[in-house]
Order: sequence, then C-alpha cells, then structure tokens
Amino acid sequence: MHHSIEYCDISRPADNQVLYQTLFRTLRIKEPTMDEINSAIADSFIDLTAGMRYPMRNYLDLKKISTILRPFPRMSQFLQTVRIPYNKDERSQFISALHHPKSYLCGINLADDKLISTAVLLRNHTEIGQKFTTEFSDWRHKNKDKIRPFGFVTPHCFIAQAKLAKNQDEPSGSMICSSAAIKKYLSKYADAFTKLFASKQFVHVYLEQGMDEMEFTEAESNVSDLISEYTEYSGNYYSDGEGEGELDTED
Repeated sequence: MHHSIEYCDISRPADNQVLYQTLFRTLRIKEPTMDEINSAIADSFIDLTAGMRYPMRNYLDLKKISTILRPFPRMSQFLQTVRIPYNKDERSQFISALHHPKSYLCGINLADDKLISTAVLLRNHTEIGQKFTTEFSDWRHKNKDKIRPFGFVTPHCFIAQAKLAKNQDEPSGSMICSSAAIKKYLSKYADAFTKLFASKQFVHVYLEQGMDEMEFTEAESNVSDLISEYTEYSGNYYSDGEGEGELDTED
C-alpha cells in the first residue's frame, strides 16, 4: 500500500473475505470459490479498461478516470463495485445496487463519509439515454442521506458505455468512485500493521531479504498521513447546503 500511494495513479483495494459475502448476497452465488472471487476482481479491471478495447460512448480511459476521481495527487485510492447485471426494466434496482455497501470490492459504505465523484461503467447496454441519466439523478436526490458531497466538487458522475460485440456479454455495469469513506478501510489495515510491527512479528523475514527497519516505519507513517489528508480535505471543503451534483453524459 505504501508504494501504491507514492507511485500509482489508480489503486483499488479488494478484500477476499468481503468479496465472498458480496458474491453470495449480491450476485447470488451460493458457495463462491476462489476462482469466482478472482473472476469478480478481474471483471472489475476489465470494466475499467474497456474504453481501450471497444467503442465507447463518452470515452473513458484510465487517464480520464484518474482526472475525474482524483482532486489531489495522493488521493488515488478508489472504490469499485463488482460487475452487476443490468435490466432496463429494473434500472432503479441496478442504480441502488451500485451504491450498496455489499456491492463493493472492499465493503465500504459510501454513507460513512464524503463522496468526491463517481464514474459508472456500462457494458453492452441497448440504451442509456436520458431515462437512465434522469433516474440516476432522481435516485441520488431521494437518497441524500447516502450521498454526502465533498464540497467544492458536488458528487459529480460520469457515465460511459462500452459497446461490445453482439452476444459477447449480457448487459451489466459497475461503478468506481472516490470517497473519503476509504479512510475506514485504510485505518483497518493500518491498525493491523501497527500491531504486527510493534510486536516485531515476521519483521526478521524481510530484514533477512535486505529491507531496513526504517522502511516499515516510513510505510506506517505514509498511510497514517494519507488518512489524515482525507480527514482534513473532507472536513475543510465540506459545507452543508451543497448541490446534489451533476451528471456528465454528453451524446
């Protein structure tokens, strides 16, 4: 995690234990296997890079995603859902699933903290059009308690649609977002790391391979600083009464 903070423009945490529950409850897989968990992670990567391989309405590449979701250089830890099946007659359920904590790779609840911005990645939809855009906006308006704006950027959403070959995939989609709620995930693993490092458990293994003990201290400090940055920015820039955000779905 230390190196991803310093050198990665896009980083998405995933938790195998959480994913097991996500596949069981959201995708209705009775006994998820490791292969199915790995496939769910791979599918989310495929959605993220679909614009590099297929024609896309509102073209969205990795650079654009990074620009949309990352207001500050070190805020590169994003939350993404698993790929969720889409039925145009059940748009409301699909939109709700995109915001549900059980849909995310690491089980974060967006209502826990401020939402910066989001990108919805659709695959093989026969239509998105104004109906989807309007319904997405209406859902967020009705669920303001679950969507708390970051402040200077109200929860902006970019909607992109990849047009795959016929019969290649059923219509589906996922959502990737930047949210200060990631602090909960970062804190969980920072606390576990601190306890292990304080007791010097397994440290000798890495020291024998040439690492220096100061590298562990630096990594611990770096993650702690990132958590503090999320807290500082979300606290300073958030103010009540902000707008509900806008949708970018240019034709």
